[in-house]
Amino acid sequence: MSLVKIKKKIKDIKLKSDIVNPYQQLINNFPNIITKEKIRDLDNLILEVGCGSGKFLTKYSQMKAGNFVGIDTRYKRLVLAANKSIQFPNIFWCRSKAEEVVELLNKKAIKELHIYFPDPWPKKKHIKNRIANSDFLANVKKKMVKGAKLFLKTDDLNYFQFAEDNINKHFEILVKSYDLYKESAIEEASTEFENMFHKKGMKIKYLVAINTD
Repeated sequence: MSLVKIKKKIKDIKLKSDIVNPYQQLINNFPNIITKEKIRDLDNLILEVGCGSGKFLTKYSQMKAGNFVGIDTRYKRLVLAANKSIQFPNIFWCRSKAEEVVELLNKKAIKELHIYFPDPWPKKKHIKNRIANSDFLANVKKKMVKGAKLFLKTDDLNYFQFAEDNINKHFEILVKSYDLYKESAIEEASTEFENMFHKKGMKIKYLVAINTD
């Protein structure tokens, strides 16, 4: 489905319905948008938390083997991601919180977890909302195969230091950079935010860690 057709459908939905978010109704048009319960049946999982409109994961799914799942809470992002990747059988999208997806997994199925440019929640009273908290990482570790990797990127230094401290409690850090693109060219599979921040000259912080258990 082209973006023009999606926009036309959205316009039609707005005219015919009182639904607050018309993208919610479009979800059913895409079989690659699945419920979190269906993720339990998958193994060899490569998860992206906060997948946005799917730029990174769609490209990355063509570079590696596995079952790819992008997780986000926004209907519009998921519709755009699903539309972009409809021809690929190994990539799925799920409207959920990452914590709920991980909790549902009943086996060690995760081989990669990607957390790219999460909400930094800069205010002290909101720090508990940060996804890279110790409790979440501990739960993720329980559902990871041995040798599974965690990837993190952010433009926010405070968040990076917070995440690094928590990741170090549960994983072995393999790679750490406070300015990724000073050391390498922009990656083939990158996110929308990554490209935007890089063009603005902002430093991309990057970390890779491994599950040794």
